[in-house]
Amino acid sequence: MMQWELAERFVESLPKVSGACREFIRSSLEVIRSFSRRRQEFIRRRLRNSLEDYRGCRKAYR
Repeated sequence: MMQWELAERFVESLPKVSGACREFIRSSLEVIRSFSRRRQEFIRRRLRNSLEDYRGCRKAYR
């Protein structure tokens, strides 16, 4: 009888576990998108800074 009760409790908790998994996946995707945006911004900034450094060096050696 004890195993049956445990099985019933497990089955009853599945929707909660499923919901928690969906929430975890959704929040993980948001974090991944955030990292992607930050990476793109970092690359843009590095390119801009590199171009400014290059232009500054060209002017300094003229």
